[in-house]
Amino acid sequence: MKDEETDKGNLDQLTRVEDLRKQVEELHGGVGLSFKSDDLPAEIEEEFLKHIIAYETATPTTLFDELVKSGVSLPAPEEIPDADLSDKLWEIIDRIASFGVSLENTDHLSDRELYKDLWQELFREEAILYFKRTCQTDSGILICVT
Repeated sequence: MKDEETDKGNLDQLTRVEDLRKQVEELHGGVGLSFKSDDLPAEIEEEFLKHIIAYETATPTTLFDELVKSGVSLPAPEEIPDADLSDKLWEIIDRIASFGVSLENTDHLSDRELYKDLWQELFREEAILYFKRTCQTDSGILICVT
């Protein structure tokens, strides 16, 4: 009885994987994945395909919008007094870290220059912010200000 249940579970998973492969192929205009390994366990392939589909069907957004949605106020750079700027940047840094986003190569900028660049440009660029959906990676997004 237990072997029959295991066989049915494996068959169900293989069916799900095949359905996911077809969805990926449809998303890519009839072109399927170019890599397939017979050594890849079905449960890992299923999760991988789910991630591809989640990414490919996600709606682009901006970090600016996501920060505002999460309760972070983002006043224009000229509206923040110098005395409050450092605290505002740390609030932002802490919040984007919770999204899986980090800032690097910013030491050459003053706090005001960094906030201005983030507010005016970098946080306004549309992207697929996949980390907030189903991704299990620790890599997140890297934003470099040069």
